Amino acid sequence: QISHYKLYAPVPLLQEVTFLDTPGFNSQNQEDTDITNTILQEVDGIIWVSLIDNVGKNSEREILNTHIRHYRAKSLCVLNQKDRLKNATELHTSLRYAQEAFSGIFENIIAISAKNALKAKSQKQSQITNDEKETLYIESGFNEVLEFIHTHLMPQKTQNKVHKTLYVLRGLVLKYYRRLHIPQIHLNNLATSLESYGALEMNQELIKQSQQLFGALDSRLLTLTQQLFGALERTKLSFSKARKNAIGLKTTQEYEKDVYILPLDSVLNTLQRQDNPLTSQWHTLFGAIKHFGMEFLDTLPSFTTILQEWENRALHTHQRHTPLFLPYVSSLPSHLQEWFLCFHEIPLAFQATIDILKTSLQGQTQALAQLLDKTLKNAIKLVCLEIDSKIKQGIQNHQKDSDTFPLYEPNMENIRDMLNNAIGFEYYQDRLFLHNNIAKALIRDTQSALKSVSEQHIQTLQTIKTLNTQILTQLKDHIQKLQSSYTI
Repeated sequence: QISHYKLYAPVPLLQEVTFLDTPGFNSQNQEDTDITNTILQEVDGIIWVSLIDNVGKNSEREILNTHIRHYRAKSLCVLNQKDRLKNATELHTSLRYAQEAFSGIFENIIAISAKNALKAKSQKQSQITNDEKETLYIESGFNEVLEFIHTHLMPQKTQNKVHKTLYVLRGLVLKYYRRLHIPQIHLNNLATSLESYGALEMNQELIKQSQQLFGALDSRLLTLTQQLFGALERTKLSFSKARKNAIGLKTTQEYEKDVYILPLDSVLNTLQRQDNPLTSQWHTLFGAIKHFGMEFLDTLPSFTTILQEWENRALHTHQRHTPLFLPYVSSLPSHLQEWFLCFHEIPLAFQATIDILKTSLQGQTQALAQLLDKTLKNAIKLVCLEIDSKIKQGIQNHQKDSDTFPLYEPNMENIRDMLNNAIGFEYYQDRLFLHNNIAKALIRDTQSALKSVSEQHIQTLQTIKTLNTQILTQLKDHIQKLQSSYTI
């Protein structure tokens, strides 16, 4: 359970150098090997210690070739316990064998006796003189280890630390650059989604529904025209006409003639009865006008769904309702933090806009349906009175002067013209069929409203992206400068 152990000692060298004793390359424990490799990548120098009388085994050569060879410039091989060898010849033989076995792996290979070096430096060895201690220390070869540290590693230490610091700093800046660059890409994607959502296409089905409402109105008026025309009754009336006979005396000629009569009370009662099939058809039309366009607004794609799909792509495991969301946002610049904490409110703005459109549309369609309902009742009564009046006036005029005033005989075209005028047909034609019909107006209003909300959020994103771009440009410049600094 212990990751490492620190030991401090009053040795001047340790004020400048820290020694790490690694777990080594253990074939039975891969974790030891992994930890050792990680350490070797970071240190300024490597000292490989081996026993001089056991050096160069195949297993050792394999380990060194695998793990140490590419660190040759900063590696020293120390063969310990040379005091166990009998003479200089054996020492020379062992060193030559080690140099052949470890060729190309180490910067240098030296033989030492740590035991004798420790004895020479020990204060407890009072039985030998200082000169003997110095000779023992020189013969131990341990000074060559210190010389390698002082002459080979120490001069590079400062440079290595600067190099490493710049390298690590560049890595951190690059990591931060990527952290900002990725949101930049996703913000561009969201801006594209906003543009698409705000660019609503003309809905031909909605226009078709509006035209169908107009067709239903036209059909109902045609049926009403037919009912009014069918309600006219033929009856014979007696008329008299003054004439002069052959000798110039005035005489009166009596004759009968078929005339149209409208049973006014009966017709009005029939047309305004609730059980009249046409009345039910009119109510269906009024209801269809009242609810026109609501289905269209209800079936608009929810921006909540669009935003959720964007969040799934953009944030992955850092989504709003996960524990990693706030730590991720906290690692971003303040302008991004503020936006990421509030981006879920975007659909609310669109929904509020759609709700306003619904309220406005509902007011328009209900007013249109109510106006048609009230106008229709008055129009039927007015047309019936007009037909009755014209028929009676025609009879009265015909009785006065049959040659000048013919009887009024209404046809279906006359009746339809009267209905059109009484109901204001052109207004409903304009609202349901022509260029300014409610379908096209609704689509234009929806397009304009959604585009307005989209542009507001796109502008916000543009401001954020501009700030991001400025920061990314600065970071990129820093990365290039750092890289050039440690590659010189």
